[in-house]
Order: sequence, then structure tokens, then C-alpha cells
Amino acid sequence: MHIFAAQTAPVVYLNGTLLFVAGVAIVQAHNSWRWGSPLLVTLTGWGVTALGLARMIQPDGVTAQEGLFTAAIFLAMFVLGGLLSWLGYRPAQGALR
Repeated sequence: MHIFAAQTAPVVYLNGTLLFVAGVAIVQAHNSWRWGSPLLVTLTGWGVTALGLARMIQPDGVTAQEGLFTAAIFLAMFVLGGLLSWLGYRPAQGALR
């Protein structure tokens, strides 16, 4: 957690810019509101866009604190990343193997 506390505002702003651009790219390429994995990708894109914008607006805001909530957020991001990776790289239904 000391890594997050030691970041300067310009580094946080740069991170926010990169998150914002990545989120907008995801939303532009995959803005599908159908139920299932397309919705998960779309919501992830909008969430990354919002997080990037928030970090750009207030780069010297509150940093993550050690605790159960922060650990739960990191675990949720890890699970979401694993799930999206599995959904993206699984064989297509009916594809030849």
C-alpha cells in the first residue's frame, strides 16, 4: 500500500488519462447492452472510463488505505480480469477443434 501513498499528483493524472482512454476505447469498440458477457465488457468499459475521469479531475484525492475493503476491491478486480480473459479466449460455440 505504500506504493499508492507515494504517488505524486502528475503520476495519478497520467494514470487517469490512460484509464480514460482505455475505457473510451472499450466503449467505442464494444458498446453492447445485451445480457451476458457483452454487458459485462460494456460495464467494465464504462467503469474504467469513470475511474479515469475521476482520477483526472482530482489527482491528489484520497489514496487506498490498507484494510479489508481495499483487499476486497483488489480481489474483485482480479476475478473480473480472470473472468473477462476466460470469456474472451474460450473457444467459440460450435468451432472446430
